[in-house]
Amino acid sequence: MKAKRRQVMDDSADKQLRGNATATFQSVPKPNALSPRLLAKLQHLHPRVQMLPIAHFLWEQRLTTAEQQKLLARLAQLSRANDKSTILKDASVEENQIRECYANLGGPMGWWRIMYGGSNAEALLAAAKRASLLDAEEHDVLLAELGGHPQRKNPPAKPHWNRNDGELWFGGQVVRQVDVSRAKNVVAVLDAFDAQGWPSWINDQICNDDVAGWRSDTIKGLNKNLQVIEFRVSGDRICWRQR
Repeated sequence: MKAKRRQVMDDSADKQLRGNATATFQSVPKPNALSPRLLAKLQHLHPRVQMLPIAHFLWEQRLTTAEQQKLLARLAQLSRANDKSTILKDASVEENQIRECYANLGGPMGWWRIMYGGSNAEALLAAAKRASLLDAEEHDVLLAELGGHPQRKNPPAKPHWNRNDGELWFGGQVVRQVDVSRAKNVVAVLDAFDAQGWPSWINDQICNDDVAGWRSDTIKGLNKNLQVIEFRVSGDRICWRQR
């Protein structure tokens, strides 16, 4: 019975938030009129991004602690207006927080508007990218067609490498713990990025000849268990980006 009740609640929440995608995106003000192709793409993404399982995935594996706190702070401001119908007595505190944020803050698309501002369409594209429903290249193409870039209240976040404690920080949280005494190649890469202020890429001067696949093995090890950012090799460069 509990499982059936939970499914009914989830289906109801999904239908409410997925709504009418055409009305949602045709509200974008002129001159950013949407082309039929772009509108069709947004309508395709909308119900997928706004699903409760995607909200769970984003919250548990993609959002930073700082982003979660911002959403919870907005939820607290709603006070008695909160929709408590999605709360389950047998669920964990975190699951009910996700459900409340999902029901009261407009699902993932609403979350992005709260966190970073911008239009519904911009928020949808950003949420889809973070949820891996869009790759970075397609996101940028659609965003350019939309007519601009989301306005950000703060400059893009950069990682911070605390060598003494072996901690890689991003978005106000530790995203990777490194054994400095053993992972010397990983430490060398992080040291190099930190020394240069975390540009989007650095020239690999640590191992110019890529002996025995040094770069690929090192980056594979560095990316292990990383959820919010990722590193990659591009020729003689080592790059990083936010997922």
